[in-house]
Amino acid sequence: DFCGIDSEPLYHPPMDAEAFHPGPYGDFLYFPSRINKWKRQKLAIEALAMTKEKVVIHFSGSPDNPEYFDELEDLARRSNVLHRIRFLGRIPFSDMVEQYANCRGVLFPPEQEDYGYITLEAMLSHKGVITCHDSGGPTEFIRDQIEGLVTQPDPESLALAMDRFWRDREFAKTAGTNANTRLNDMKVSWENVVDKLTQCK
Repeated sequence: DFCGIDSEPLYHPPMDAEAFHPGPYGDFLYFPSRINKWKRQKLAIEALAMTKEKVVIHFSGSPDNPEYFDELEDLARRSNVLHRIRFLGRIPFSDMVEQYANCRGVLFPPEQEDYGYITLEAMLSHKGVITCHDSGGPTEFIRDQIEGLVTQPDPESLALAMDRFWRDREFAKTAGTNANTRLNDMKVSWENVVDKLTQCK
């Protein structure tokens, strides 16, 4: 964009993409990621405290800084939502796949993510994504009200999106179906990447 050069992004799939599969739209939102301030788990907990529905979040991933994790736990406790959170820590890949398969939707509101395999893993699992306008990579795939919800990066807006997924299971299912369809339509595959590159002159 800066140089005014026409270009086409070549999106590649995450590792072991074939392992991801759909499942029921269960009673939790899944937030998989390294735990650090740029992934904005704090924002998610602040939003959880503002939800009107009894939303549950499963976080997985290890903290880059133990002090930040302690801060998150303290925030959840002070906000009286610790009982609606599961901190799973770093989990095996097979367990992560099942979390994706069984969640209501995926919560991924990072700050200026460069690409974001989490978005693609959610789409492979037929799950809609809640993200933010300034989240970077996820917004290249997720369109508001279609493959999920794209909100302002503030607790009030994120809480409304989480409540929407929780109240409206049919919307969550439709968003998940749309997400998987969009991934296929965008030809996110190594075959497409290699084909495009070998056609370059």
